[in-house]
Amino acid sequence: METSIPCRMRPAAKLWRLLPLFCLSSTLAILPACNFGSPAKPFSAEVNPTDSIAKITEVKSRPVWIRFLNTSDDKSAAVGTLVKPGEAIRTEESARAQIHLLSGAVIRVEGESSLTVSQKDLVTLDKGQLLAWSDPSQTTSTQIQTPFGIVSVKNTTVYIDIPKDASQDKHILALQGNVEVRLNSGSEPIKLQPGQELTIKAMVRLPYLRL
Repeated sequence: METSIPCRMRPAAKLWRLLPLFCLSSTLAILPACNFGSPAKPFSAEVNPTDSIAKITEVKSRPVWIRFLNTSDDKSAAVGTLVKPGEAIRTEESARAQIHLLSGAVIRVEGESSLTVSQKDLVTLDKGQLLAWSDPSQTTSTQIQTPFGIVSVKNTTVYIDIPKDASQDKHILALQGNVEVRLNSGSEPIKLQPGQELTIKAMVRLPYLRL
């Protein structure tokens, strides 16, 4: 039986104060130069299944880890590290990393975050704080898979917060452009306009008595 995911949409308020956390410059309390314009494409749009589909373009603080294919250990990631399909990037504590996808989208993660780059236009965020924006000339959406559904980014800027503690609410904030969210419940897509916030309520399990 299909169960709906409890959520609430409202004008954003408290999450705006979290945005300075994503500034890679210690002298700014905003996103880099407020530049949501066209990020330069780092490599060719043509890609083979085993080619790199993303690149780490900025690192602020550490540790920032990457787990390469066919390995069981995390390696320290640095600016210029190329990422292939299925490879995972992880940050801890106050660490921040920026990843440029082949699709033209830019992904920034911070804190206790875990992100897998699945395809040139698909990433999976298991937990943490993420900021994403895309090239205005991008013709297809970049998909962000989360535990509760898929967030589509196309000529938009979106902030996602998935706390490490599963008992806490999750948040999606549309900063620029319209953001589409498809929840796992199978409901109609939710469209967020700039300044709107979608809260995914934590699922609370009631205690039970086992006889």
